[in-house]
Order: sequence, then C-alpha cells, then structure tokens
Amino acid sequence: MNSDDLPVYPTPQQATYVVGGSQPSHSQPHHQQHGHQSRRAHGGSQNPQRHQNSGQSYKSQSSHSLPAPGPYSTQPGQAYSSYPTPSRPAYQQAAPPPQQPPQQQYYQQYANAPPPQQYSNSLQYYQQQQQPQQAPQPSNYRPQYTSSQPQPQPQPQVQAAPSQPQYDQYMSPPQSHAPPPQHPQQQQRQVSSTSTSKKAPPGSWTGQNRSKENVSEGSKMSSKQKLEAELRATFDRVDVNHSGRISARELSMALLNFDNTRFQESTVRLMLKLFSSGSSTSKGLNFDQFVSLWKYLTAYKKLFVAADSNKSGDISFGEFQRILEQIGYKLNVDLVLHLFQKFSNKESTTDGTSVGKLKFDAFIELLVYLRKLTDIFKQYDKDLSGVATISYSDFLLEIKLKAVEFDAEGNPDYTKLILTSRVYDVVDKGGSPLTHAVNLSHRCNANVHLKREDLLPVFSFKLRGAYNMIAKLHSNPKIPLNGVIACSAGNHAQGVAYSAAKLNIPSTIVMPTATPSIKYSNVSRLGSQVVLYGEDFDSAKQECARLSELDNLTNIPPFNHPYVIAGQGTVGLELTTQLILDELDAVFIPVGGGGLIAGVAAYLKTVAPHVKIIGVETFDADALYQSLKNKKSVELDRVGVFADGTAVKILGDETWRLCQQYVDEVVRVDTDELCAAIKDVFEDTRSIVEPSGALGVAGMKRYIADTADKIDHKKKTYVPILSGANMNFDRLRFVSERAVLGEGREVSFVVSIPDRPGEFVKLQKLIHPRSITEFSYRLVNADHPANIFVSFNVLNKSKEVPAIIEAMKELDFTVLDISNNELAKTHGRYLVGGKPTDHTLKPGQEKLYQFEFPERPGALTRFLEAMKDNWNITLFHYRNHGNDIGKVLCGFVLPESATEEEFHAFLDQIGYKYIDETENIIYRKFLCN
Repeated sequence: MNSDDLPVYPTPQQATYVVGGSQPSHSQPHHQQHGHQSRRAHGGSQNPQRHQNSGQSYKSQSSHSLPAPGPYSTQPGQAYSSYPTPSRPAYQQAAPPPQQPPQQQYYQQYANAPPPQQYSNSLQYYQQQQQPQQAPQPSNYRPQYTSSQPQPQPQPQVQAAPSQPQYDQYMSPPQSHAPPPQHPQQQQRQVSSTSTSKKAPPGSWTGQNRSKENVSEGSKMSSKQKLEAELRATFDRVDVNHSGRISARELSMALLNFDNTRFQESTVRLMLKLFSSGSSTSKGLNFDQFVSLWKYLTAYKKLFVAADSNKSGDISFGEFQRILEQIGYKLNVDLVLHLFQKFSNKESTTDGTSVGKLKFDAFIELLVYLRKLTDIFKQYDKDLSGVATISYSDFLLEIKLKAVEFDAEGNPDYTKLILTSRVYDVVDKGGSPLTHAVNLSHRCNANVHLKREDLLPVFSFKLRGAYNMIAKLHSNPKIPLNGVIACSAGNHAQGVAYSAAKLNIPSTIVMPTATPSIKYSNVSRLGSQVVLYGEDFDSAKQECARLSELDNLTNIPPFNHPYVIAGQGTVGLELTTQLILDELDAVFIPVGGGGLIAGVAAYLKTVAPHVKIIGVETFDADALYQSLKNKKSVELDRVGVFADGTAVKILGDETWRLCQQYVDEVVRVDTDELCAAIKDVFEDTRSIVEPSGALGVAGMKRYIADTADKIDHKKKTYVPILSGANMNFDRLRFVSERAVLGEGREVSFVVSIPDRPGEFVKLQKLIHPRSITEFSYRLVNADHPANIFVSFNVLNKSKEVPAIIEAMKELDFTVLDISNNELAKTHGRYLVGGKPTDHTLKPGQEKLYQFEFPERPGALTRFLEAMKDNWNITLFHYRNHGNDIGKVLCGFVLPESATEEEFHAFLDQIGYKYIDETENIIYRKFLCN
C-alpha cells in the first residue's frame, strides 16, 4: 500500500482546525507535539519538514492517561444527570421537534422517555449484576480520577483563521479529480505575516468559549455564524453539567438534530474518540470538537445524497464503491464487498448490483471504522511513506504487532515471537511435564511420551496464548488497554480470566445462556464478569463484538492472532529441551481452530524440520482435513460436540496459512477411539483428560495401526499433546461404556434363538468364559424366534468373533455383529422390550423380579444354571456398569403345575437378594399387557 491509498478526507485534527477558525498555537503544531510528522499531500510532493523531523514517529497517548470509565458512569465531582441513565442507546428515542423546549422542559422530556431497549430473551442476563452507578474506585490497573474536579487547562493562544476558500476546500465533499486538501501546517505557511495579526472574523477561536453573545445584536450573521449559534444552543442544552464538554450519551442526544439520523452507540463512541484530539474520551468533546464533528457529518451527507441516484435514502454496493474512490480509499473489491456486507448485513455481488443497501448511519459507522484502522496503520508508518511493515488489510483482524516482530517477507516472525513470549510469567520455567507412557509404549510397541498441558493452572494449553497476547498488549504503550473481552464457554474463557486477573486487568467473558453452571462459575471465580447471552455460540459472539466496541474492550481471539499462536507455540519450544531432537519422530496435535498446531509446527519445522507434524481431528469436526484435501480453507456446515474443545467449523486465516506450510498430515478418529484414549491416559497417569485432550493419543494409535506394515514403530519416538483436562463429570459413564468399544475389546451381537426353554442357557454357555457386559431380551410373540441383544468382552477381536459366530450357527442361531452400529450403541440397547401380544401372555401370567448379586466372574452363569428348564424366561436385562453389585431384571412364566411357594423357595435357595416388581408402575405402563 502506498501513500495514494490513504484517504484524503479531513482528519479530526484537520476538521477541528478548519471549523474552529484558527489553528491552536502551541510551541509546536498539534501533530508534532504528539510525535506525529507532517503527512505528505495526496499525490503531491513530500513535505520538506519531514526530513528535518525524521527522528519523530507516531505515538499514542501517554501511558499515564486516564482510562475511559464504564458505560454511562458519572465522573467524580460531576453532578449526576437529571434524566435516567439508559443501559442501552438513548438515541433510539424519538427525535425532538425543530423548536426545542426550554432547558428544564427538555430535561423533563428525557426523564419521561420510554425505558431503554432490553435483551430480547428473558434468559439473557449478566451473571454479575451491574452495581449502582458511582465514582470509579482506585485499582492497581490504571490511575483513576481523583475525587476533585480536574482544573481547567489554559486555552490556546489566538492564531489567524484560514481564508474562506481554504475553509470551503476542506468542508466541501471531496471530488474524484480534485487535488486533496493541504495539511493545516502547509496552509499556515501560506498565510502572510500581516494576515496573522489581523482580527479574527466572528465565530473564530478567541481564547474564550463561543456563545451567542459573541455575535453583536443587529449585525448581519453569515450562514456559518448562524450554524455555530444553533450548534452552541444545542451544545448547551445537552451539556447538563455545564462542564464545557459532552459525553457519548449527550452527544447521542445532540446528534438527534442531525437530519433525524440515529447513530449506533458504538459509532457515537468512535466518533467521540476520533474528534477528541487524542485526549481521554471520558472527558468528552468540547464545543470546537463538536462543531468539527457536525461539519464532518455534513460533508459526507452531501457525498451520500449525491451518490444516492434513485433518492431512496440508501446506497447500493456500486454507489458505495464510487464514494470510497472519491474519498481517496483504494481498496480491492473483495475488501470493499466485505465491508459492505459487514455494515449492511445483507449479501451483495461484486458486479455493482446489490441485494443489500447501506443507509447513512451505517455508512458513517463504516467510515469511522476505516478511520480507526487507518490510525492504527499510521502508528507503524514510521517514515510517513504510506507503506508499513504490515499490510493494511491485515488490520481488519486488528493485528497489532511491533515492526521488529515481522520477518523479511512481511509475515510474523514466529521464532522470534515464541522466544520472546511472556508465557513463563504463568508457566513454570521448565514448561509442562513430559511423561513417559509405559503402558501405551508397551501396547503400541513404540516410545511414547505425553506432553502434559493438562497440568497447567487452568488445566489447558489455552492459558499460553491468552496470557501472551494480553501481556504483550498490556506492555505496549501504543495500545491503551481498558479491559479485555472474549467469547468462549470452555478453556479459552478460563485462560483469559486467569491471565487478566494475573495482570490486574478487567475482563468480561460472553457465553451462551445454555452454558452449564460449572463452566461460568469457574470463570467468575477467576475474577471475570460473565455475560450470558443468546441461545447459541454465534449469538454470543455477536454480543461479544458489540460489547467490545461499546465499552472499548480488546477482544482476545481463541486462536487466530500471532500473539496467541506464538503463546501456544511455546509447547514446541519446550519439546526441544525435554527430548533429544534427533530422536523425536512425530508430534500428534489436537486441531480445532488451529492455534496450537500452527504455533508448534512453526517452531519445530524451523529448528527440526525432520519432525512430522500430525494433526488429529474427529470425523465430525475435520475442518483442517477437508481444507488440506481441497487445497483451500473449508467451512463445515456443522460439527460434533463430544470433543467440544475442538468443535470449530473453520480455521483462522493465519492458522490456515501456517498449517498449509507446515502440517504433514491429518488423522481422524471416532468417538469410541477417543473414549479408549481417555482410558489409556488414565492408566498411565491416573489423570482424566477431556475428549479433545485425548485426541493426540487417539490419533497416534490410529496412525500406528494404519502404518504398521510400512513403518517399524518400535524404533520411533512419538509425543501426543494432552491439550486439556476440563472434563464434565457426567460424561464419565458414557466414556467408560464406549472405551471398551474403542479398544476393540467389546463386541455386540443380535442373536435370534428358538423361543423355548433351555435355549437361553445354551447361548450363555457358548459365550462363557468371556465376560458378558449386556444381555437384553423380551418375549413379544411366541410364534417367532427370540431376538437377544448381547455384548461381551474379547481379548482378540479378529480371531474370537469369527469362531463365536460359527459356533452359534451350528446351534441354528442366527447372529449379526452390530459392534459398529452407532444406533445400537447409543439407543438400541435401551429399546429392547415392549409389551407382548395378548395371545402370547395372558394378563397376570407374568411375574417380574429384580435380582442383585456380587459382580464377580461366573455369578451370572450360576444364576442362569439355577433356573429350571420348565420355567419360561419372558424378559431379561443385565448391564455391567463396573459396579460392585450386578443387577438383573427378569420376567417369568411358571408352568401350571408350579406354585408360588415353590418359586419363592427357589429364590431363597439361590441366595441372591430379590424384589418383586410385578406391581411397579413402570412395568404396568410399558412392559405389561
């Protein structure tokens, strides 16, 4: 990007100078006082003073400046407003009539205004209720206001105002072929020495605040003077504290008079920040700055109206493009389309035809957004050439790196970023432990070491990236940090909360309303304010972005930022000191948004390019696998939620760039393999990791199995990264049930046997001595074979299953292996049963009993063998959940010759505790005819 790409419309400083009537007199011009060099005119020659002041560079406000208070808090020593303080935009109320009422009546109008807009869903609420408005309390984070009102600053000295042609040149809408306006400093040099001594015209800066009394009665007022008088009246009306400055809330009310336009609250705050000349926005705008803003809006209203060809009150995509060209922005069409869609919230095409439309308030919001990005860009344009070390488009991601943190190609230098990270402020200097997995090494026939990210303070690697980014921004004087915000219901939220608390920075975490209490209570315990909003993550993400703009908070992304990636990349740095690099063959890394694998790969491929970087994803959340396969970034329609820590639909732009360059391959695993990996980790470490945390182990096992005939794994050293251990306790039962399936140790069959006494025991003896884990049967129709759901453990699935199937067929049993049937594993085992037909069982003929017996080998076999051959079993359900007590639900039909006394004597004889459930309401409603 060259200097011609920068906009030529007046900056807030230029507009203040022009409308105010003269340039403030300081020891140096305003832009030089703040360390700014003179800008080269658009398309013109360079400013000769640029070479004289080459040592100066752009600087932000002093690190000792006061932070902006929370939204709508009153200032210490300042009277509270007489109208109610809304929690949401006051400018959504109806615009006042052209003839304003007296001041007291004006206040009463707002006191009777309807209540502010509330959240649309009653379940959306703040976890921590907002406190009554009061003066900010002192903290260690930033110096706060004193209890006394700050002393007024001395007014600048009088200087000559620019000529009327110069004024018109600034405030008229920019023309596409007209030369750009000159910088005020260049204009000042063109004013003769005699003109500077002349009396300033009416309405210009005189060292005192303007008022209507400045204009003598009876004199003929120019249109400019009339406008300033009207603006003064408006300014005085909304300045309820008579402080000479108006806040964002007061500015919102004042702007209601601007062509009946209601600006978004975030736009008002950005405009206030831009036109406050770098001063603390909490002090608001003075009158000169307010006039500058008004004239700024007027100039762009003219551009907007001129571009609106059909006078519909909004502009199309093509009309928007032409306005940007007139202003001086030279952006590629994709970026312009992105901006148009962002602010119009509708789809558009690049051929000039637009489905969506851009209204004037959204148009101004877009321009202010671009102005904000331009100011960020200028901080890195050290020589004022219009070329910075980072491209302008990258600032849409608000990547705020120092110039020394880029490599020669203009990309972030991740080796340098990782080596200079701040992670070890919160992580032990030696890093997370590397544990030799003895059991896994034996089973996999390889040398396996586990990288224990589950042992970090928040039980996840996410702490690394969050802390590194917050600490880097906090230490950068060019980036004032009023607080941080993030949208997450998982590990990233805890990482941000912990990091902010460590650095004594206010933090806010936005989560969906359905977030379990254990998650938001942990974040709240770490010191963050929790906001529950929306029914899904997308709604919460939008609210997070809105609050970030509204309260001037820095959004900490979960993965797509160089500082975050570098923080995660310190895992790779630690591996180089914990292992002999020449002996390390592959690292298996969980993949969600790609921050961890991108950071580790960027470092390891630089210092040890022979190490294979293997990503691991689930089949139902495989964004990286699909992207590498299609050679472009792919967004998934939906993702699975079991491995919720890596359930991401699309990788970040920067993480995708790095993964393309460094990742060798991606392995995918299913849910059962994940559960088995959780069990593997437990057996080696006695720790339980979350599903996403076990992805590395599951992927390594799959990789070894798939390449067993190609690679001698016995000589290989592998490192799976255990990324986290924030496991929901209620998932443990599911994990334990599915782990044996993932290990290939449990198989499930549907077996059809003749429905006659004795066949049930034959089936059980055929499976014995293997441990039966589930046995479900229900007599439905005596004229058809009995269908039985049975599961049992095996040691060698590939050899034992075929032998068992063959033995069952010899007994005329029909058998079907359903071990890989997801419906059977998830629901089928619980649906076996129902009511028998009327002709099969007569009402009252069946008896239902529940038995309990010690869960030890052979107990179930002895129970079945004790049954007499002439006792017909009509219902049977047994499931081994790893308890010490086994429970069986059994239905019987006794022969007519048998009595209940004989049956009870049998039950007493076998010695197992039993309960008669024949009258149980569940049995009567669902199982009994």
